[in-house]
Amino acid sequence: MTATSPATRPETAQEPVARPLWWGAVDGVVAGLVTVGLATLAAGALVALGQSSGQPAPIAAVSGAFIDRTPPWLKDFAVSTFGTNDKRALLVGTVVVLALVCAAIGGLATRRLVPALVAFALVGVVGAAAVTTRPGAGPLDVLPTVLGTVAGLWFLSRSATPARTGVVSAANPGRRWLLGGAVGAVTAYLGSYVGGGSSAATVSRDALKSVPVKGTKLVIPAGADLRIPGLTPYIVPNADFYRIDTAIVVPHIDANDWKLKVTGMVDR
Repeated sequence: MTATSPATRPETAQEPVARPLWWGAVDGVVAGLVTVGLATLAAGALVALGQSSGQPAPIAAVSGAFIDRTPPWLKDFAVSTFGTNDKRALLVGTVVVLALVCAAIGGLATRRLVPALVAFALVGVVGAAAVTTRPGAGPLDVLPTVLGTVAGLWFLSRSATPARTGVVSAANPGRRWLLGGAVGAVTAYLGSYVGGGSSAATVSRDALKSVPVKGTKLVIPAGADLRIPGLTPYIVPNADFYRIDTAIVVPHIDANDWKLKVTGMVDR
């Protein structure tokens, strides 16, 4: 008798494991967060360095472009519904829409990567185009959106690389999501801080002092305040006074460069 060894199956290359759609959707959202975060940080740096007089942050630029194309009745509805929070509501809505679009693109990337990357790049083009429509926009203002979009494309392409393993759970992306989300959130926060609180315009305004008022105190004539329910009083207390800005972001104007010219039929 002769000993025989059991036949063995030849090794075959394992096929890439298709990821669940919801994994791709989360990858897309995180890629969008990375894009917005880095773009916001770069935009804040441009503003702080005095290299931008427009609105280089893509989220604010897209929201501002939306306002420019919104009919008056919709603007009035937003103000009456949200009051002084109308701009915050618009920004939140813009972020939600962007997240949904990025989720759809991420889901597409699990099946067809190249079309997904093209769609993601087109979203970046829309953001860059919105930046160019803002008053005072310069050639450098689109740079933050371009940098953020490139980073988002890199993250999405890396995330969409299928795992060459027989077990789907081996490609668990939790660590990647955590890292990408943290990078996007931290950079977005730093960008809003750098661009909003450390600009030369803010420093110049803080250095201003109140102009002393000379003369007698103004006396309100009797009967000037009608005291009718629902009617604004003749004098509005500072605590009750508020404003409705027409722009998403209040312009940063250096007080040293600001001038007021009074013309017309005035003596002094």
